[in-house]
Amino acid sequence: MLQIAERILRKNPKRVTILGPLVTYTMTLMLGTGHAVYSVMPIIGDVALKNNIRPERPMAASSVASQLGITGSPISAAVVYYLGQIVNLPGFEHIKLLNIVAVTIPATLCGVIALSLYSLKRGKELQDDPEYQRRLQDPVWRERILNTTSTSLNEKLPNSARNAVLLFILALVSIVVVAVTSSFRTVNIEKGAWASSDTTILTDIVRSAKKQNIL
Repeated sequence: MLQIAERILRKNPKRVTILGPLVTYTMTLMLGTGHAVYSVMPIIGDVALKNNIRPERPMAASSVASQLGITGSPISAAVVYYLGQIVNLPGFEHIKLLNIVAVTIPATLCGVIALSLYSLKRGKELQDDPEYQRRLQDPVWRERILNTTSTSLNEKLPNSARNAVLLFILALVSIVVVAVTSSFRTVNIEKGAWASSDTTILTDIVRSAKKQNIL
């Protein structure tokens, strides 16, 4: 996933202030945690510096975007907790996970786009920043900026890594489907106690198997 994200950024380096936040937002949306973006932040900064773009623009926006992704992720602890709390309120018992993410994903995505556009002109251009130009006079610092690259593309990943990502995406889709489809769940919580659901698909499968003397 990191290499895919880096390829997207390096293929469109001049748009890193827009693509960086979208990449971190998408990663958090899929993984359910903002910690996933730590590995991509150095790459965003490297792409920005190599293209004479003020690094704080894409990096600050990407950091905020990753936190917005938590609010939109259907598997994040924040969204699951919110769902668990809101269904206990009178009149909101019918709320499902899909109802929540149908609001949070478009809202947070609009927020990411807005903050990315705002960040395009944040701060001075590097060629107009006296502090940055002063530091470039230091040979060691200049060498580090111009000739040091943070990348993951040099790593040759085995096919099992790709398969692991595909399995993860499949698991993610399965979790969301189960969460939004009540008939897939084998148990429900009713009035604080666990109670078996009489209409679940899994229960019907077990009953059918018993009739056929399979179980």
